[in-house]
Amino acid sequence: MAIQFKSYWKTTDLTEDQLRQSIKSCKTQDYRVYELFKTFGTLTTDDAYVLYNELYNDILITSIGRSRNTLLKNEVIYEVGSINGPNNRPVTLYTIVDNPPTELKTFNKELPKSISIDLIFDEEGNLDVDKMYESTSEKLDFIINKYNI
Repeated sequence: MAIQFKSYWKTTDLTEDQLRQSIKSCKTQDYRVYELFKTFGTLTTDDAYVLYNELYNDILITSIGRSRNTLLKNEVIYEVGSINGPNNRPVTLYTIVDNPPTELKTFNKELPKSISIDLIFDEEGNLDVDKMYESTSEKLDFIINKYNI
């Protein structure tokens, strides 16, 4: 099977099997797309889509776009310009940063936008601010750990 790229600036010494194995070992789709950028340096979203489909499994291009956005938010990749794509329309090129991080932050759309603070009263009917603070702190700890933020 030959891998065809529409565009790329860097190449790799990995064999196709080594690259496939490297991508399969990644934890999530985001890390698989990240591995493609680490290996090839500069790609379009369509390049990443074609590579992912050939080296791992079938995926929707919108899923690759979501992973690309996650990598952009993590400041792992950045836009470096554009090339002419199909029908002479410009297509954005993305490249990996020097010294990229090993861990990606999760940017989950389900991340709560707010939390509630329970009003806790003591035996005399006064607000128990210490218990309220403790309860709120537990909720924040839970969110921080769940979403890895």
